[in-house]
Amino acid sequence: DYPPVVVSNHPFVADSRPFDVVSWIAIMILGMALSTQAGTFGIVIVKERETKVKHQLWVSGVTSTMYWIGHFLVDFCLYAIVGLAIFIVTAAFNLEAFNGPALLPLLISILVYMPNMILCCYATSFIFDKTDSAQSTMPTLISVAAILPYYVVGGLAFAGQGSTAKIIHYIACIVDPPYTILGAMFYIFWISTSPAFDPSKGEAT
Repeated sequence: DYPPVVVSNHPFVADSRPFDVVSWIAIMILGMALSTQAGTFGIVIVKERETKVKHQLWVSGVTSTMYWIGHFLVDFCLYAIVGLAIFIVTAAFNLEAFNGPALLPLLISILVYMPNMILCCYATSFIFDKTDSAQSTMPTLISVAAILPYYVVGGLAFAGQGSTAKIIHYIACIVDPPYTILGAMFYIFWISTSPAFDPSKGEAT
């Protein structure tokens, strides 16, 4: 007697998918709202440097460490309000891309993104000497840095070039902090809506 042959049938998982306009726009709006908000923190730093406020604080006995930690704590609390509001709105509207198991990775992504983006804007503020130039340039700079890789990565992924999209995504996450929340949200959406994703297990099969 020969051993029985066991055959299983799994659906073919295509690498490309129809373009999901609703999820695409939702990710872009939510991600941009979170990324551009951080630009205001850098503008404040430029203003305080231009008006010599920071120098006056140092003369008054405030150390450089106290100055930056104080700024960071205040800015993080303000930023957390925006991040929490975005998370609540996303959960309340029950978007297909971010429901069920996808909510926890979204929350973690937002919490990790906020301190990184605050520090990025602090560093970017040293490019500017004048508050006016920072106000007119920094929001646009952050928006462009966030949205361009998102267009490239998302376009390649929907076109079936998943491997190329991931390579560009990883590179952008390293060199382009404003993009990281858009990239995280896109891949949370991409995995959670994959035909191979098992919502009961919270993982792709």
